[in-house]
Amino acid sequence: MIIFFRHGKTVWNLEKRLQGREGNSDLLPVDTELIKNIHSEYMNVCFEKVLISPSKRAQDYSKILNLKSNKTITVPELDEISFGIFSGCRLDEIDKDLIAERNRNKWNFRPEKGESYSDLYERLKNISDELNPYLYNSAAVAIIGHETTNKVLIGRLMNFKKEIILNMKQSNETIYKICHGILYKKNYKEDKQWEKL
Repeated sequence: MIIFFRHGKTVWNLEKRLQGREGNSDLLPVDTELIKNIHSEYMNVCFEKVLISPSKRAQDYSKILNLKSNKTITVPELDEISFGIFSGCRLDEIDKDLIAERNRNKWNFRPEKGESYSDLYERLKNISDELNPYLYNSAAVAIIGHETTNKVLIGRLMNFKKEIILNMKQSNETIYKICHGILYKKNYKEDKQWEKL
């Protein structure tokens, strides 16, 4: 079983700014009700390992989640996609022609000094190979990362087409899990049950 957490909400998330690998906006004050709901489900789980993005926001969130684990590892490949020169910008601040170019071929569009989805997909190959045995394994692994990195990693593990990967969303309150080869999601602010996808 693999559980995918996205870091807590940041100032830039609130301002709708692209953060990516380069940005490290601070986490907003913790939503105690949300953390309580997450803890109630995972307090008795001892993860075989917890893999964390090196970004400050993911590292800080891992301390708040405080998951039980035999091994906690910072994994550079789990860092968020690089938005390059777009980092820190809102979409309405970016040249409209560049946005149009991105929308025409979102998978392969690479901002200046940044990464494309295709680049990220390749970057995640080794960690995907490492996680493959856990797709049908009762041992639990947690990932604490980012929306784009998580959805591309999930897509790679589940052999999703790129169109499905591009359309996946993961709010800061949403957790994905792959259990016995099936993908589920749950929003801990709204949902009582896991939704099978």
